[in-house]
Amino acid sequence: PGNQSKGDDGEKNIDKTNSVLDDLEIEFDDYAHPQYKPSLIRVLYKSFGADFLRAGILKFIHDANLFVGPQVLNRLIQFIRSNDADLSEGVTLTIIVTVSQVVMSLCLR
Repeated sequence: PGNQSKGDDGEKNIDKTNSVLDDLEIEFDDYAHPQYKPSLIRVLYKSFGADFLRAGILKFIHDANLFVGPQVLNRLIQFIRSNDADLSEGVTLTIIVTVSQVVMSLCLR
């Protein structure tokens, strides 16, 4: 039974590879006409553009949160040092840091 599941996973990976290869060949054939100048970039964009766009958006959100974290932590340290700070400000800053870290983690997964 254990070997059978490994074989199934391997077959699924081969099917995915064949599917991606088929998509790439279709896009390449569309741009193989004499009216188009052959471009690997154009073929890759047409084949995988949506996936790379989604990944780029998630990476941008992750990188933006990398910048937000230290800024909010600085404000949190200032809050702790202050004797007359409002408790709601501290709670808000803590929630912002927590949400930022959770969003960052989700964007990478």
